Amino acid sequence: MPRCSTLLVAAAALLIVLPASAAVYRVQTDKGELVISTEDPDVEVLIRHNGKVVRIIDTKTKQEIKLDAGQYELELKGQAEGLKLSVDKATIRRGETVLATVTFNGKAVEAAAPAPPAKAELLHAIEWQDVEQGFPAHIFQTGVSADGKLFFGAGDAGPTAGIRVFEVVSGKEVQDLRPGENVWYSFAAFTPDGKHLAAAYKDDKDLYLWDIATAKIVRKLTGHTDVGVGCAVSPDGKRLLSWSDDQTLRLWDLETGKEARKLEGHGDRATGVFSPDGQKVLSFGADKTPRLWDVKTGKELLKLQGHDEPCNGSFSPDGNQALTFSTDGTVRLWDLESGKEARRFEGPTDKVRSAAFVAGGRRVVAGSDDQKFRVWETASGKLMREIDLADLGEDRWTMTASPDGRLALASHADGSVRAFDLASGQEVHRYDGCAKARAFTFTPDSNYAVAGSFRAGLYVFRLPAAKLVKP
Repeated sequence: MPRCSTLLVAAAALLIVLPASAAVYRVQTDKGELVISTEDPDVEVLIRHNGKVVRIIDTKTKQEIKLDAGQYELELKGQAEGLKLSVDKATIRRGETVLATVTFNGKAVEAAAPAPPAKAELLHAIEWQDVEQGFPAHIFQTGVSADGKLFFGAGDAGPTAGIRVFEVVSGKEVQDLRPGENVWYSFAAFTPDGKHLAAAYKDDKDLYLWDIATAKIVRKLTGHTDVGVGCAVSPDGKRLLSWSDDQTLRLWDLETGKEARKLEGHGDRATGVFSPDGQKVLSFGADKTPRLWDVKTGKELLKLQGHDEPCNGSFSPDGNQALTFSTDGTVRLWDLESGKEARRFEGPTDKVRSAAFVAGGRRVVAGSDDQKFRVWETASGKLMREIDLADLGEDRWTMTASPDGRLALASHADGSVRAFDLASGQEVHRYDGCAKARAFTFTPDSNYAVAGSFRAGLYVFRLPAAKLVKP
């Protein structure tokens, strides 16, 4: 076993490198300079931010040395064949070839002061005038791109059904997408790469794929026989799921614009979502029976029977379970291998209007007409928090939780938006000047949120920092 040497390391930078030739990397840390050098193109050098990990990997043998921040003894674990470590510095070898060396010069440098947390604030209030009708648009849908950089607003924006795309942080308008016909309100979804927007319109049976950069329609998908069209994009961006008042769901190949499958079986209008791996579809609607479908074959795999009223739902992050909620006043967890109800989350006493997985699937949140917003532990079904929304006014049903399960936003009757800490149930911030806000959508990192409104424009919020009021 090689001897150990003691080093002090606290990485202060983000660097991901696959060197193609000789390279030396110098990383300033709070304890001194870390120098990593390599002459082998098969060595990956990875330095994570916030002083957590420095890692060097020989990509051919998959052996690695992991250096955690702080004071530690650097050693090579086990008897990895072909790898050696010297006493004074870390040296990775394959046979006689030196793949990389790591040295530490011991010269302390002054650590940069941590940046103060960004202030929670209303970043932008964006006006949206319905030009044709002479009053503000009713924006009842928003969406954020997967990289968190762009968002769109859609809804009742007048006869030409404009969908506007903006930058989240700057509030700058990127495009105003209008099909050129009087099709009234719009519905949209980003593709995963954020380069395209799938769109449907109230008075149109077709679907459209917009190129955001050029503001041109690159695909027109024709097949539905009735209006009321909506859509969802698969996680890999290759397929589109659509639905309409013709009571069918359809799968489309976005590369060709051709219909690939028709999912038939619902006795009424139904909508749906893709599983996280894109291989299945969960559909639900007015016929009270959610169904699981195989994307490749179009075959119905399961019927989830039990709801007494129309329902809606979503997949768990691992795709093994489904969450459904209904105007029958229930929130249910289903096992998708057996098709059986695994759990019913107790508490709601009236129609449930929204429910979702948050915190990586560890929590379930739901809002209902009994004027309560609830948080449960998914695994046990334990009710962890119940927030009374009675004093928020008529828009209390708008309360929406952030993906990390830390916060929720709700519109207040006084024209403000309130942020609640879901761990404590306490209000932690108030955004003034956002009348009739609704259709909240969060960026994936839960640092920002956007909202539409009932004829009062669009809003962009910077959310409170992670350190909140303790329960």
